[in-house]
Amino acid sequence: MAISRAAHPDTMEVVKAILKEIGRKAQFIDLMTHSYRVKLGHSKDPAASIAKIQAEIDAAGWPEIKVKLMGSKYAPFGQAIGFSVPFID
Repeated sequence: MAISRAAHPDTMEVVKAILKEIGRKAQFIDLMTHSYRVKLGHSKDPAASIAKIQAEIDAAGWPEIKVKLMGSKYAPFGQAIGFSVPFID
């Protein structure tokens, strides 16, 4: 059974709210099996960027959302910094 992007509108609203609260735009959002994966981009210093974005998300009231490197390190552009938002039932 295919999952429709429209099947989880409440979760997409959470994604939009998080991005608005931290003042960032997603470079890419895709649908995973149990969540939306939000990629914010690349950084020359991923550890510092992850810590900074995590602090912004925590301050915005979403401490359960964890920022991390996403994707394959073997991809042409490498891993991106991002987060996942689990679907709301």
